[in-house]
Order: sequence, then structure tokens, then C-alpha cells
Amino acid sequence: MRAYPKTAARGDLYMAAWDGEGFVEPNTLNVNIRRLRDRFSSAGILAQIKVVRTVGYRLYMDGRP
Repeated sequence: MRAYPKTAARGDLYMAAWDGEGFVEPNTLNVNIRRLRDRFSSAGILAQIKVVRTVGYRLYMDGRP
């Protein structure tokens, strides 16, 4: 959220979420992004998280970047 409207790098997200502690499965971030998308949807929040290939993720609010 702090990176909005810029793209958040995968490495930055790993460090923010898991504080660089130990080994985290590479798919863990993908699973958590999926869960966040589902929560947005179920709460009626008009936000999307989209993948920016080889970089990370970008948040779009109300259909706008």
C-alpha cells in the first residue's frame, strides 16, 4: 500500500511481510496476494493487485493506476 501508485518489488514485499527471517517458499507471496485479492473482493473494495512481470505487484484503485 505504501508503494501506491508505484510497483512494489517482490523483494521489498518479502522483507516487509517476513522481515527476512529464514527461508520462505517462493510461492508464499503468491498465495498471500491471492488471499488479499479475495478479501478485497468479498469486502466490496474496488481495488486490484496486478502482477508486473519480473518486477512485483501494482495496486490499482477503482480501476485507475
